[in-house]
Amino acid sequence: MQATASKILGEWKVVWPRVTQEFGGNPQTYEKFGMKGHNGMDFGTDGDDNIFAPMAGKCTVKHDEGGYGLHVRIKDSTKEVVLAHFAKAYVTDGQYIHMGDKVGKMGNTGYSFGKHLHYGLRFLDDGKVRDYDNGYFGYVDPSKYTIRWKGSLSTNTLT
Repeated sequence: MQATASKILGEWKVVWPRVTQEFGGNPQTYEKFGMKGHNGMDFGTDGDDNIFAPMAGKCTVKHDEGGYGLHVRIKDSTKEVVLAHFAKAYVTDGQYIHMGDKVGKMGNTGYSFGKHLHYGLRFLDDGKVRDYDNGYFGYVDPSKYTIRWKGSLSTNTLT
């Protein structure tokens, strides 16, 4: 007898995130912010999903109305990620967290047109942002460094 996914996963909620905006997309929208295009990847789901830390590091928690809204930056000696547009943050400013720790709840704060997670990545050299004048304030395409689930591409199809 073959085990089914629901038997293996039990009560866990399985979420297949969909990419709602790729890195570099919509240059006309981001020109007003002084960028060549979108400086991260946006992920959407159908629920109020918790967001987990993609890396260990020290957190900075901020809320701004016109940009990332409620967002958390996680920084170590070589990289920094921004996780943005939260409805709620579960971490505090200055807190050190580990990869996999719960960081916040997906939301629609700041410059946002629907509930989603904005995920931005940039690399650091001696504490300074590498390639800051690359047209994205040093942010790079995170898809090259991120695990992507089967079915998480823009098409949102499980093939």
